[in-house]
Amino acid sequence: MFTKSHNHATFGVGARSGPEPRPGRIPAKGRLASVVAGALLTAALSPLAAVPAGAAAAGVGPVDPSNGFPAWYSDGTVKLQLCYMADAGCLSEPPNPAAPASYPDNFPEEAFWFNAEAAGGNLRLYEAALEGAHTNGVVEPGEQMGFGRLRFIVENILPNTSYTITHPYGVNTFTSEADPKNPAVGRIRVTIDSGVCAPNLTAPCDWAGVGAAFLGDYKAGSTATFLRQVGAAPGTLGDINTPRAVTGAPSGTNAVIITGPNAGGPGVNTLTVNTFTVQGLIAEGSDGAPSTPDLAAASDSGRSAMDNITNVAAPTLTGTVPAGSTAPVQLIVDGAATPVAATVSGGNYSAKLAPLAQGVHRIQSRTANPAYVPDPLTGVVPAGVPQFLTSPTLTFTVDSAAPVASVIAPFPSTPTLDTTPTLNFSSEAGARFECQLLPSNTAWDPTCASPKTWDAQVNGTYVFNVRATDAAGNVSTVASRTVQIGPADTVAPTVTGRTPASAATGVGTGTNVTATFSEFVQGVSGSTFTLKNAAGTTIPATVTYDQATRRATLDPTALLTPSTTYTATLTGGTATIRDLANRPLASTSWRFTTSAAPTVTSRTPGINATGVLRTADITATFSKPVNGVSTATFTLKNATTGAVIAATVTRNGTTNQWILNPAATLAASTRYTATITGGPTAVRDVAGTPLASTAWNFTTGTR
Repeated sequence: MFTKSHNHATFGVGARSGPEPRPGRIPAKGRLASVVAGALLTAALSPLAAVPAGAAAAGVGPVDPSNGFPAWYSDGTVKLQLCYMADAGCLSEPPNPAAPASYPDNFPEEAFWFNAEAAGGNLRLYEAALEGAHTNGVVEPGEQMGFGRLRFIVENILPNTSYTITHPYGVNTFTSEADPKNPAVGRIRVTIDSGVCAPNLTAPCDWAGVGAAFLGDYKAGSTATFLRQVGAAPGTLGDINTPRAVTGAPSGTNAVIITGPNAGGPGVNTLTVNTFTVQGLIAEGSDGAPSTPDLAAASDSGRSAMDNITNVAAPTLTGTVPAGSTAPVQLIVDGAATPVAATVSGGNYSAKLAPLAQGVHRIQSRTANPAYVPDPLTGVVPAGVPQFLTSPTLTFTVDSAAPVASVIAPFPSTPTLDTTPTLNFSSEAGARFECQLLPSNTAWDPTCASPKTWDAQVNGTYVFNVRATDAAGNVSTVASRTVQIGPADTVAPTVTGRTPASAATGVGTGTNVTATFSEFVQGVSGSTFTLKNAAGTTIPATVTYDQATRRATLDPTALLTPSTTYTATLTGGTATIRDLANRPLASTSWRFTTSAAPTVTSRTPGINATGVLRTADITATFSKPVNGVSTATFTLKNATTGAVIAATVTRNGTTNQWILNPAATLAASTRYTATITGGPTAVRDVAGTPLASTAWNFTTGTR
């Protein structure tokens, strides 16, 4: 707690005097150096002790995983949450108040758990605050810090004169300094920051110490309390815009009283200001409730674990339950009357939600309150006992809409003699970019920012590609721009490679057809890259073109027919396949023939064999070498019960015969079914052409 101290306007570390950018709060960047330095003399300015046993139960809440600050501070009478949301009566709001707060992308540099301010007459500002900020001003994970603050700004008084200020949190005596603009007039400008924590790479902020600086031992056996406006709105300690009378000053003085020559004006040696603006947003949630829900890692697609934005429409939420609690946990989704049941295991709970609409959602967890029990005599539950113990609210945003990336003006001329082209691009606010320049810079650069200037390139045709990723992790389609460096391109594109090769035979029926071009092309589609069988029937397929490799791929939607000749055709033209300068490819075709499907040429025991030895192996010989034979694709079952017979499956040396060896002697006089399963991922030849699945039966004898 800020105890009684006698300070002068020319303070060193821990208190500050001198010019400020304006009366009132100052920007985080303008005060953090002083804040951190203030930690060095905290003990001298505010000699604190742990809260005594007889004091009210002041305390600090758990660190909120969504932003890295404590969820609340309590003075023993009320818990106050960190206030940073738009339209919630907070002194600090997100940079974009129209969007939900998210850390770190849309979060203020500083925010307050508590703030009380008074001003009037020569008192330009009195401030008492419990504040959260960042060590270097900007919002950066790992740099969260906090401190208690007292600030005094008094003007139009005598210079070099002693003044005593009695206020809700103590008594301070200062010697005024001369106003730099008018040395005949004095002023006091002092800021005292106490309990300042300075996080580092190995140790986070000492949040308990921050709270102790403001809520610690005000005097023996008592805890400092937050000021509360008379007539404060429900859920708050007051209003940040309208000054009102207050109660709750731990010093007993619910006013700021300045005594000294001309404190209240010429000839008036006392100034009293007894109205304050107050920020204090009462924390929601019950003691003994489950923790605030949090997006599970797999459902948190945002840039950080604290930004509360995801592109997963049906996320899984997790949290913890109090030690020893076995009560069921429910989630309340957007205030719905029907809760979602969570699974509780080992002190943790989790629940997968049904798909949510795009936009902002609010979730709370709750358990039944064991104290919610009717009086055995009256049957009435005592007043003020809630039916449920409810957590604070998780607010998060579902956004699965991909951003749009665009290459924008000014564009480099094409052709150009500038060997270091500069490209400009844009997308939605907050998007991050990746870009590449083909063919020289094929790797996507994740640090790309507009405008992007590339290193020196040789003469040729280049394609600039850029894609955007929004805060939710959605990735845009690629935006492109062609740049010709050096003389104009006058050479038409050609096909430099194709698979299967022209006149190839024994081609697997699962093979894709590809064509590689001599330069970048456009116009590749399912109508300009086709595959037909000998009857002239077009084979349904998906056609794609990879700019980085200049390769077009035709992927048939079904396996090709074995032992069949196919014709692949690329159609060139000024409106079909052409280069980026619209010079057409000369149309071209080629043929290939698929391989014959493998077959089973012999098997033992034979089909419907009887009297088979109970210790016999089962074998199958194929027409050609095959892949994919295993205990999953070569099986033996009891034909009556369907029970699978445990066995090993091995190849007979380098032959095309495969052997199934049962692990135990087969049952006597029993019918069995051997099955070989063919398919693109089952039994197939080395080219990938599948075997047609086959099965046969046999019956064992008595031996």
